[in-house]
Amino acid sequence: MILPPFSGLESVPHVAYIRMLREIDETNIALKNSDSSTEKGQRIGRLMPEIKYRLTQMLAQVFSDIGLPEEYEDLLKKESKMFIDKAKESKQVILVGES
Repeated sequence: MILPPFSGLESVPHVAYIRMLREIDETNIALKNSDSSTEKGQRIGRLMPEIKYRLTQMLAQVFSDIGLPEEYEDLLKKESKMFIDKAKESKQVILVGES
């Protein structure tokens, strides 16, 4: 995703590469100039809410495309069917779309 320009940085495109995210411990980020050292990353800006929202959507799509192991998917289908069958038998649950 191409990000909007950040003030104080070069006006070249900035990219969020969502397939390669890394976790960084909060203590390794310099939030103030007085905190900065050669070992710390420096916070350079804050994303607008609309950009954060879209970035989150894109990240969800990446993980959705990866999917779950087939065995797990099969188990979910089996358990869902058992739940629905049991609900139909007991008639205590109203199933949407069922007549």
